[in-house]
Amino acid sequence: MIRGHFFSPDERKNLPTPFKAVDNNIIMPDLRAKSNGEYRLRDRFLGFDLNHYYLVIEAQAKLHALSWAYKCKTGIQNLTEKFPFLKPKFEMMIRMMQPLIDANFLVSKQILVDHPEEVKAIEYLQSIQKSSGGLYWNFEYGQTELGHTKDNVLKKPLPSVENEEPWNVVLHGDAWSNNMMFRYDEQTDRPVEVLFVDFQMSNEGDPVSDICYTLYASVAPEVRKKHLNSFLRVYYDTFTRICDQLSIPYLPGWSWEEFNRRFHRAKVIGAMMSCILLPIILKSPDELTNLDSAADAEEQKGKSTDAMEAGATFFAGLSKSNKENPILKNRLLAIFREMVEDGIL
Repeated sequence: MIRGHFFSPDERKNLPTPFKAVDNNIIMPDLRAKSNGEYRLRDRFLGFDLNHYYLVIEAQAKLHALSWAYKCKTGIQNLTEKFPFLKPKFEMMIRMMQPLIDANFLVSKQILVDHPEEVKAIEYLQSIQKSSGGLYWNFEYGQTELGHTKDNVLKKPLPSVENEEPWNVVLHGDAWSNNMMFRYDEQTDRPVEVLFVDFQMSNEGDPVSDICYTLYASVAPEVRKKHLNSFLRVYYDTFTRICDQLSIPYLPGWSWEEFNRRFHRAKVIGAMMSCILLPIILKSPDELTNLDSAADAEEQKGKSTDAMEAGATFFAGLSKSNKENPILKNRLLAIFREMVEDGIL
């Protein structure tokens, strides 16, 4: 599709480079252009403030609720049956990134070495990382053998709910700040709209994992701490309102109390994703890795013909840094302090 016009397979054969090499194309407008709204990214070092995150969590609730509405209206139990691209893509990625995950656990413990309680929390997270990933991203990563569930994997386990049914909606899947662009009021410079971009990790899964990913990896700690309950209320009320407007049932067992219970236990995903991402995305700008160039370089080295091995080698080096990073330290400290206080880790 080029500027709204669909090209049939026969027509695509005659397209010039770069179009003919792929099955189809979507050319999108430059969202940064003034004529298209002049959208821009939020500075990842600042994290989302109150105004930015209100827009984000409301938009997440709309995405999740509308996908749930589609399932209800069509009678489709699992969207992956009709849309295979929504099958979770995390198994290969997590296994490939395991050297990076292990390296970032070590980096995080070194950064917080003068905070022993938080270091213990990271060590506990490290011990349940594979089980937690398997539980929330729907693949076997040792959790069954260990008897882990979303409730008992926590440092302070939650009581199980009898006959609990899963919540499955369409997730963004990679919901951190650089995958969101904001439009701002020209007079006040206040954010008024958010657009999600980069849906390559979208999948069908537990909505609270999407929330926790963003909340801990991209929201300023003091904002999260002060306004957490009101953020969750925005999500809950938005999701409920959409279900009411479209005359569809709520998610199984849906209530304010059950939403908070499921959110609470999913904080472990927020901690995990923060430990994986923050040492990379909060690196000093002069140390940032150009992922495309680095990936090409690894490919050119020809050290391994195995994609998993090559990917592991590449990811393992991403978080290396020779500089002190007070922003990263403060973000990690706040997250793991909250996890200790909340009985998650």
